[in-house]
Amino acid sequence: MKPILGQGYMIFDKVNNPEVNFWRVSLIKKSYGAGGVFKEETLRKEKLPQGINYVYVPLEFRKMGYPIHYLVNIDGYNASGDVIVSENNIHLNDGNSINDDLIQTNGGIPYAETPCRKTCIGGQYAYSIQQFKRLDVDLSRFRVVPAYKAFDALSQTANPYYWYSTVDQGLSVYNPSYQIQVKSGIDGHVTQVDPGGNPLIGLIWGYQKGLGVWKGQSDIETNGQHTIGLEFCNNTFHTLNTAINLMNASADFSQPAGLPNYPPLECIPANSGTGGGTVPIGNPTPNPKWKGFVTFSFCLGDDGVLHPCRTSPGIDPIAFDPEVVDAIYITDLNNTSKLPIIIDVQELFNTNNGNGGITNGEFKGFNISLTPSLYSFGFMFKEFGYWSKVGEIETNTNFSVTQADMLDATIFPSPITGNKFEIKTLAHASVKFVYELRDFTGELLLSKNFMEHKGHESVRKINAKNIPEGIMLHRFIFEDGSVKTIQTIKN
Repeated sequence: MKPILGQGYMIFDKVNNPEVNFWRVSLIKKSYGAGGVFKEETLRKEKLPQGINYVYVPLEFRKMGYPIHYLVNIDGYNASGDVIVSENNIHLNDGNSINDDLIQTNGGIPYAETPCRKTCIGGQYAYSIQQFKRLDVDLSRFRVVPAYKAFDALSQTANPYYWYSTVDQGLSVYNPSYQIQVKSGIDGHVTQVDPGGNPLIGLIWGYQKGLGVWKGQSDIETNGQHTIGLEFCNNTFHTLNTAINLMNASADFSQPAGLPNYPPLECIPANSGTGGGTVPIGNPTPNPKWKGFVTFSFCLGDDGVLHPCRTSPGIDPIAFDPEVVDAIYITDLNNTSKLPIIIDVQELFNTNNGNGGITNGEFKGFNISLTPSLYSFGFMFKEFGYWSKVGEIETNTNFSVTQADMLDATIFPSPITGNKFEIKTLAHASVKFVYELRDFTGELLLSKNFMEHKGHESVRKINAKNIPEGIMLHRFIFEDGSVKTIQTIKN
């Protein structure tokens, strides 16, 4: 798996190479010089510890730079120290294919694939207008290429890069590597729709859309004289429509003798008018706030580059909201043969009192132990598909979320003046707790029982007599034994 898919991590295929005892990785810097000559320099070589099947690639090596780009060579060794598997010249620039070396055109002047592309997802096609840029000047060429995003078989995330059918279309017509078979609708996580926009229920087949009518024996591409640099990434200055107009004005739409020319390029989005489509019900694009569901820290290394701190992840309590999240998948990416840990979020809440009576849905808590490895924390949302966060855990970790984590609390004013103050709370789940006020010696000054319902924001006015000056401890004690403590000062 390349860093673009592993959120910065390159993950090696240990499952299909079980005899590999350890991996060795070489980072190579390739610089373009005068006359089309490249200079290669090995920046670092690293032998990974036995049992480690991944390596983190810092961001600076994953971005297209001119006149420089970076490559990786990977060697897998058996227990005797012999190389038994190798893969060389793997591009680290996001968007480049494995071993897809720089394209030689215009008298041998190389053009490199950039991260800049404009994508159209139609009813029966999905293509990108991909930029290839010279390494020495801002001159570019453009090509129409298939747009593709692999179907996530684990989460069954809605994926508009396929078109779907209740009938098996046959492997002889479509590339079997891009055919999937899943359940949709009532029996599945996400409802897919046919090219007419009609929901499909039950067992369905999905096929990569490909280039549609623009698929042929030759490529639709321009020459390399367009004075456009990386500003092509800017969606304000270069929209999909402007890119289509550029292609129609300057690309070669002819085919070999005996074949009809390609029609002009267009984009009729899926599920709009006669284009039909397979855009799923629900939006699979991650909401920015989801990025805070799980967070991993990054530290500045001795080499001046940001690396993962490899500490325990932080998790936001709203990640356990059963109205938003159906399930959480924790997958060990270093040991992909292991089954993922699947957490049914609804099961983390009380739904009855043991006698058939309905409770307030109090949060029961969550606790698992994780061994050191590289993990994916995936969230299956009720309406928005699947989203995941990848990160390392360096030591044995007890990963837990308690009732105390489900309550945000603040004390106002701070410092406290007089004998009156307010407690402001916001509950991410229904919780019961005892509030205690103690002085710096631990003597109990006040105790009250509270019940807070999910989503409720409360302000409670407290009037306690004879509060001494000095440090005050506000303790919130929950039914699962967890405690939240806030320290203030009384003037």
